[in-house]
Amino acid sequence: MGEMGAVPTAPQRRKHPRFALRCPVHLRFLDEQQPFEVNVFSRNVSIAGLLLEWDLPAPNSKNVAFVIILAGGPLLHPIRLAGLGEVVRVESGETITGSGLAIACTRPIGEIEEYFRASSGQAD
Repeated sequence: MGEMGAVPTAPQRRKHPRFALRCPVHLRFLDEQQPFEVNVFSRNVSIAGLLLEWDLPAPNSKNVAFVIILAGGPLLHPIRLAGLGEVVRVESGETITGSGLAIACTRPIGEIEEYFRASSGQAD
């Protein structure tokens, strides 16, 4: 289900390269009075963060748990990568790419780079 683009998105001025990857992401906002969970799709990912497609109002919560579901490419079965992060930006729908929600990861997601290395046939 994941649509890979093993080429970093441009322009790259970030510490970690971002990769165009559209795959399902489950979000659970942690400090809401009412539990709030939603399924969305990623627009791009890096080991340090995610940019998600977002057409909902800005969340009240900054702290979020997420599960990225990787499938396709070299994978025989879907892989679920879980992490924690913080909402750092909500983009309005007035941009060329539409609305988005940017999340900075609490810990790097090293498996993302392994996934792209495996899908491109590169060895360590």
